[in-house]
Formats: sequence, structure tokens, C-alpha cells
Amino acid sequence: MMFCLAFFAAMFMVETVLDDGVKTSETVEVPGSGDVVRFVWPKAKVPANFKSITVTPDFASAKKGEEGYWVMPDNTYGTFRLDKGLYRQSWHIFMPMFGMKTPRTAYCAIVSGMPHSLAVEAKAVEVRSDGAWTQVASEMENWRRMVRHRFEKRKIDAVRITCFETWGDSSAQIFEVRVY
Repeated sequence: MMFCLAFFAAMFMVETVLDDGVKTSETVEVPGSGDVVRFVWPKAKVPANFKSITVTPDFASAKKGEEGYWVMPDNTYGTFRLDKGLYRQSWHIFMPMFGMKTPRTAYCAIVSGMPHSLAVEAKAVEVRSDGAWTQVASEMENWRRMVRHRFEKRKIDAVRITCFETWGDSSAQIFEVRVY
């Protein structure tokens, strides 16, 4: 598990917020090769009880009124028209990709290797038929966002999904359930 970003040589500020609210920060100088540098944050440096980690390269800023734009993984984008503008994702990111173009530089950052914190790690799927619940599927150590369970065809009147664990978030989020 690690963060990997491709950039030119730069200084990176790494800010960590723990579940209890304690904040830490560290500045890391990353040498490059030509126009590219690969930033790696080792698994050993990721606290087990982290709530968030923010990685900011020194070139990820612009001045009000400058030409250019920024893009976020939810397809939002914007220009540099605000004073001290700061845009933070207020929801969990499923495709951690970011980009920015200014008169001085352009970059794209892709984070890889970290689990989706709200993905359901462990769960059980039960169906109710004639008032009785029967477990038809269970899963441990799930990393996938989309999961399909197949079970014997039967007439049911309810489905119950019990989430036992996520990959770090305090609550699980299931976005869609289909039963055929």
C-alpha cells in the first residue's frame, strides 16, 4: 500500500489527520529524473488510525486571475478566479486522479495502492423467504467496489446485507443493490 504520483522534481507537504484529530505534517524533497519524479509514501509511514492524508506538491498553486484550470475525479473543474481558493473533496474518491494547468506548469496526479476506505471489507447477504432468513453469501477481505453474488433461484420477500467491516471508514456505503 503506497501513494504514487508522477511529477517533476519538487517539495511535497504531507499532512496526516488521525481518527482522534491529531495532525502531523512533513516536508519531503523528491529529486526527479528529467521532468518527472515519482513520489512514494511507504506503507510503514501510513498510521493505522489515519482519517486522511493530504499530499501537496509545492507547484500545486495558482494566483487569482491566472490562465489555467484544475480538474477533480468527480468531473468538476474550475479556473483561478477566487482569492485563496481551496477545493477539497467532501466525499470519498473512487478514482483518485487530479490535474492542474497554470502558466508555469501542468500536472496530473494519480494515487494508487490505497484501499477505498468505505469499501465493504466484510459482509453477509441474507434472503428472507416465508419469514425465515437464510445466508446466501458472505465475503471477507473484499477490495472490489462492484461485487456480484449468485445463489440458487428461489422466491424471496426481502434481502438483508450486513456490513461487518470497511477498509477504514466509520460507516459503509452501498450505492446499489439489484436482485433478479
